[in-house]
Amino acid sequence: MGKNKGSSKLKISGVGKIGDAKKRKNRKVVVALFSGVVLLILALSGLVLSNFGFFENAEARMFVVNDECSLVMGNLIHQIRDEGECRIKCVNECDVREMDFVRFIYESKNDGCNSCECWCE
Repeated sequence: MGKNKGSSKLKISGVGKIGDAKKRKNRKVVVALFSGVVLLILALSGLVLSNFGFFENAEARMFVVNDECSLVMGNLIHQIRDEGECRIKCVNECDVREMDFVRFIYESKNDGCNSCECWCE
């Protein structure tokens, strides 16, 4: 009885079936949380990109700019007299709608108001 009177060593280790189960459970929780954070970041990125119009399918839209013409002293006076004025009106119309100017079609008419069609994306 000469060995270490009054002290007994008891080994407790977490290595065993219970310890392995806890490690697997913790690993699953970490993987699930990491996956959730990644999905959240992807969703937020998608929302930001869609807000800036990244996913929109840009299709040209047509707008008609009315020529306000009137009869003054027997002459027909046009607000849109030529292609240059039609182009300026179209560029302005696209800017107001926050779209990009694509093209325009101008048609001069002697017996009525001129025609000005704008195409924007």
